[in-house]
Amino acid sequence: PHTMKELVTEIVREQCFEILHHEIPYQIAVRMQKYDESNPNLPKIYAEILVGKDSQKPILIGKKASVIKEIGTRARMSLEKMLGTKVFLSLEVSVRDNWYENKNLMKELGYVIERK
Repeated sequence: PHTMKELVTEIVREQCFEILHHEIPYQIAVRMQKYDESNPNLPKIYAEILVGKDSQKPILIGKKASVIKEIGTRARMSLEKMLGTKVFLSLEVSVRDNWYENKNLMKELGYVIERK
């Protein structure tokens, strides 16, 4: 990853896969919503995890939010290690029906590479 956006989305997505294993295989996407550096000692990162079906949201959140907390904690620790500073990481889960069939959204998420 080259940019902060790519780094954040890659790390959060990686943790989703590690923790969820094969429960929601490839229907997860991560989109960084905001990166606030107004406090250099504690950058604030807001990211959204997209799932393709309503039934996947409770799996990703888990009982008493245990799964999403675990994903967030591991991703935050990984980011802090790479950045060498504490970070605030906020994750939100959103359902976007069949997001992987939406060409514009796929492009926004970095999945579609247009040929020149």
